[in-house]
Amino acid sequence: MALILGTVTLSTQSDRLAHTWASLGPIGAIDEHLWLLKILLLLNDILCAFVSFAQAIRLLSHVGVLIAVPAPTIHPQQVARLFIQARRHHTRGMRCYYLAGPLLFWLFGPLLLVLSSCALVIVLYFLDKSPEPVVGKEAH
Repeated sequence: MALILGTVTLSTQSDRLAHTWASLGPIGAIDEHLWLLKILLLLNDILCAFVSFAQAIRLLSHVGVLIAVPAPTIHPQQVARLFIQARRHHTRGMRCYYLAGPLLFWLFGPLLLVLSSCALVIVLYFLDKSPEPVVGKEAH
């Protein structure tokens, strides 16, 4: 919520900040319409992350309740499906959160957008790898 409010505040002060940020950017003057488009994309991304995290929390609370229900009443596969759905919402929220970084750097210029996107891809490449299975050793 703090990120959403900060983004909205940033969008209302675009006329004052455009002059300051133009001096920081290597390209020069910033078009106000493009500035607002960038802010709206950042706001949309943060809102999508918020909704995804809220859905994940909601579904995980349902899973917590359904785990205590006896097996004949509800099938364990239904609980597993809800858990997987909650995990997918959490993953979507994290991806939106990661995307906010390059979108934020885009405010400073297109070169920083490209550099931060490449850095994000490299970091996620190493973070998202599954551990390799251990062959020939027994798991303890």
